[in-house]
Amino acid sequence: GRSRLENSGEAAIPEVKKLLQHSNEFIQARAVWLLSQMGSQGLEIVEAILQHNDPQMRIVAYRALRFADHNFFKHALDLSKDSNSSVRREVALSMYNYSFEQSKDILLEIAERHDGKDRYYVEAFGTGAKQKEVKTYLALKKAKLPTHIYRHLVWRLQPVLAVNEIQSWALNKTLSEEERRSMLFSLSLIEDRAAANAMKTITEKEHSLRSFSQELYKKRIQGIWFKYQDNSEVVTYSDVIVPKQFGQAAKQPSVPEVLKMKGDIHKGKVLFNKCTICHKNKGVGIEFGPTLDGWAKTQPLEIIADAIINPSKELAHGYKGTELMVKGNKKIQGFVQAEGDPLIIKAFGGQDLVIPAKDILSQKAVETSLMIPADKMGLSSQYVRDIIDYLRNP
Repeated sequence: GRSRLENSGEAAIPEVKKLLQHSNEFIQARAVWLLSQMGSQGLEIVEAILQHNDPQMRIVAYRALRFADHNFFKHALDLSKDSNSSVRREVALSMYNYSFEQSKDILLEIAERHDGKDRYYVEAFGTGAKQKEVKTYLALKKAKLPTHIYRHLVWRLQPVLAVNEIQSWALNKTLSEEERRSMLFSLSLIEDRAAANAMKTITEKEHSLRSFSQELYKKRIQGIWFKYQDNSEVVTYSDVIVPKQFGQAAKQPSVPEVLKMKGDIHKGKVLFNKCTICHKNKGVGIEFGPTLDGWAKTQPLEIIADAIINPSKELAHGYKGTELMVKGNKKIQGFVQAEGDPLIIKAFGGQDLVIPAKDILSQKAVETSLMIPADKMGLSSQYVRDIIDYLRNP
């Protein structure tokens, strides 16, 4: 086995090296990892693979050498100049746990090779710059990058020092509406008074995205910008009520019927789209109700069917609903995240609303589940079974 080969040391290297020519790419990758654990001779072979013509092999070699803690920063700097963006993304992500001083030159090399379009690349860069965004931002300013590349990277870093720049880009009519919209969203994620004030200024100007900026400002002033709220500012609320029905109602399914049926995973995946208004599964959906990743695999069929058909029968822990009546006689339904002043409630749509006690007229528990029952979602017994089989399969 693997441990036996590793323990054999350099004596086993010739046999392991042969596996680098195997037709199965996964066996090739395993050989790379094995060689990286087989002494200096094995490490030399893996270092040579950093020049391989297949970028995936270069990535595997880089990961193996990083795990072996062998010349890590030298290899990172070399591969930050790689011709392939996937390799450079890998290097960017690997900078996550290192200081700015350790990662500066590597991140700047990666930044200079950004094509100005690849969002995955920008996300990898932002992840690598985590906890060092301000220093990275200042370094980018000095680097004199092409304007569109610089703008794209700053959009992801979201440093407080860049608030004025991001605001100016959001209002720049020479940029596409899509890019200006993305700048507004970037600004809305900066948890600082300067960002709140900048967005408020944008909401007061006449431009094509004014209503969008007003919507963002309204959401954030009830969320991460709540503490920056001007006491003289009038906050208006809207009804946020969970619908009692979604689509045309169906005959109420029965658990025994569901258990007798055979489900269709592919149909279940399509039908689950109805459920994504409240639930997240496999990265898709809104986190209002419980996230369903892996849940169905641990539950008997009968329990799952009953939960979909009769959601009020047993409420999941932490999901007892609350109904607030707030200023303006508006009704908000959801799940309280934190009591006190202010109160934080996760409302339908997944948004956390921060509401000061003075704006709450009344508060009461909702005795039934906020989840819409299967029949009110238009789900037959067969449809319920299809969804269950989708949830229970990877």
